[in-house]
Amino acid sequence: MSEAIVNVTGSYNRNSKPQLVAIDLSISFIHQAIDAFDIDNSLLTNPLIIADFGTSHGANSIYAIKLIINYLREKKKDYREPLIIHNDLPTND
Repeated sequence: MSEAIVNVTGSYNRNSKPQLVAIDLSISFIHQAIDAFDIDNSLLTNPLIIADFGTSHGANSIYAIKLIINYLREKKKDYREPLIIHNDLPTND
């Protein structure tokens, strides 16, 4: 990995605290959405897909995805492990 990417990664993650606060403030909404999510038998054979667009260097993205997965595991016992798609610029790690 190039030094430029490593430096941007650290800088981005160190300076993205306001975005992390926004994620924390939205946890109850995430839980409400998952509670309302009706998992039927089709999801037992087809993957649940979670797409995260513009994930950049990821610290906040990974945190949000972990929140979603952990709550799914807690509340929706019969769900299948999700397929997570992170998408951003090809130059980001």
